[in-house]
Amino acid sequence: MSGLHTLDILIGLFTVFLLFSTICTAIVEAIAAWRGVRSKNLESALKEFISGNPAGNNNVVTQFYDHPLIKSLSKNEDGRPSYIPAKTFRQVIESLVMGANAGSNLIESIRQLPDDKTNLTGILKTLANEADGDEQRLRLALESHFDAVMDRASGWYKRHAQNVTYAVAVVLVLSFNVDTLVLVKQLSSNPEVLQKLLTVTEEQVKGDDKGSTSCTSKSKEEELKEATCKTESAQQIQHDAVNSLISAGVSIGWNDWDEFYDAFHSHWLAKIAGLLISIIAVSLGAPFWFDILQRFMQIRAAGQKPGTPEKP
Repeated sequence: MSGLHTLDILIGLFTVFLLFSTICTAIVEAIAAWRGVRSKNLESALKEFISGNPAGNNNVVTQFYDHPLIKSLSKNEDGRPSYIPAKTFRQVIESLVMGANAGSNLIESIRQLPDDKTNLTGILKTLANEADGDEQRLRLALESHFDAVMDRASGWYKRHAQNVTYAVAVVLVLSFNVDTLVLVKQLSSNPEVLQKLLTVTEEQVKGDDKGSTSCTSKSKEEELKEATCKTESAQQIQHDAVNSLISAGVSIGWNDWDEFYDAFHSHWLAKIAGLLISIIAVSLGAPFWFDILQRFMQIRAAGQKPGTPEKP
């Protein structure tokens, strides 16, 4: 087996991984949209950050979300924003602190807050002391501290999304029988299928879509519309990806229950290994395989013999 033929097999295999990773990414985004994961993570982080009773507010979290600057970022009247700029956060906190205080400026208002041990009051007093009378320095420190909270919320979302990705990858691989070992064997022994799959690869790497979906709406029911849009996009991505593989002659899916039983009964160790490799590969995500394929296609193009046209 020549080096170029081996490279072609790897590219074909990675293309299968890319297509199923694209499906997986789209499904994960749809699930996140339906569950409102981003906004829930942000709200949980904010509840820890702004808990307390600054300026006599009995429920500062509610008043924070009821502030016009925050409401303007929400998707509907009762919704919660999934992202808040640091400057907006600082402006709202400043408004809440100074609203019921007699201090002449922000630092003075913070110093007049009651001495309690709640998160927000303690943070504000600490930042005010460190600012040493410089209001601009205090504002920048408050925005920087909020950015750290946003990073924390982003970390929660990434961990949640990764767990969902693993679960979706398992379902996809088992449902479509994406066995890495079987795919390698088929691509090695069937040049026609391999060449058709390489054509699919070229079509994939020409674009810049790495699996994410873009759904926007301006209506009052925006959250529902966005979730519905992402679901429809995921269904379309799955339909297109599977059709591309079938048209190339790649063997995916199960013909019947007997095939499923025989696969695990006769060669259970190899079958489990092949499926497990595919699950791990698909869970790596569409952007990973998109970048890998671009690099491999560049190597393949550079490896063509002078004067020899590139295979379709």
